[in-house]
This record gives sequence, C-alpha cells and structure tokens, in this order.
Amino acid sequence: AQASVVEGEDVFGEDATMRFTILFLLLTGWVAARTPAEVVLDAFQYDLDHGMEKTLKDRSYCFTPGFLSVFQRALALKPGSAAFVDMDYFTCSQDGGHRVGTGETEIRGNEAVVYVKIWQGPYRGAPAQKEPSKPSTKVLLTDLGQGFQIRDIVHLPNRGVKGFSVREDFNILLTGKWPKHE
Repeated sequence: AQASVVEGEDVFGEDATMRFTILFLLLTGWVAARTPAEVVLDAFQYDLDHGMEKTLKDRSYCFTPGFLSVFQRALALKPGSAAFVDMDYFTCSQDGGHRVGTGETEIRGNEAVVYVKIWQGPYRGAPAQKEPSKPSTKVLLTDLGQGFQIRDIVHLPNRGVKGFSVREDFNILLTGKWPKHE
C-alpha cells in the first residue's frame, strides 16, 4: 500500500492538531503553575551560575514587569558614576560561591512570600559555611495572571546591618545617591 497526499489535504490530520494543542496547553500550564519557591529557586540559582544581567535576560519571566524594569535600569548605571550597582543583589554580597535554599512559603491570594537562606559555599580555598538556621532574605511575589513573579527582594537585618528592599535600593541608586545600610 502506498500513501499519497492530495493537494489541499491536511497532512497531519485533526488528531495531530489536537495532540499538539493539548501538548502546548500542558507545557504552558506547567510553567504558569510553578510554586513561588520554584520561581525563586529558578532565578536565584541562575544568578549564582550566570550573574545578574544574564538572569534578568534569560529568566525575565520570573520577575514582574515593574521590578524587572527598575532592576535593568539600575544595572545599566556605569561603575564610576555617582551611584551604581556594586554587589549581587540576589545574594547581598560582592563575593561568589554562594549557595541558596528556600524555607517557609506564605501564600495569600495572589501574593506570596518565600523565605530564603543564603550562605557561603567553598570559596577561594576556604571551606563552605554551614547552612544557616534562619533565613537571610524574603522574596515577595505576586501573580499578575501569568503565575507568581518576583516583585521585590528584601534582605533581612543581619550582624548590625539593617534590612533593606532591593527595589527601594534601586530607586535610590537611580536618583544618583547611595543607599545606606548601617
């Protein structure tokens, strides 16, 4: 038996089209249905592996449009100008080699908070620190209809340094001033 295609005939048929539609809906539904903790780990782990600029580009779907915009504008400030980004705002550090883990997650309607522990892994010959017992950061997320997205990162008070909002720091930097964390 030999198969032939008649001009104008649907080569794939209705069944193939239906299978593609179902597969598409399943895949896009899976992305939208990620938990807040999965979104946070996706962004933070990508930052650890690739840096802030690449994270904002390749993981833009993890951030609300407003937070992504202010983050990108702050990163565009040139070193040596009146104010600029001088640390990794995911880890609140100028050093590399960090590790990250999520803790408790609170969800209220379309808002969520994910508590994050960040600690120093092996770095420049020094051994890794132990995982902290308490979170150092809380990540605020909102669902604007496309799944949970990060709208701010808040580093909690630690060792004499007051806590601060990353979004607020960026807004201060964008005015040409340095944020104060004493």
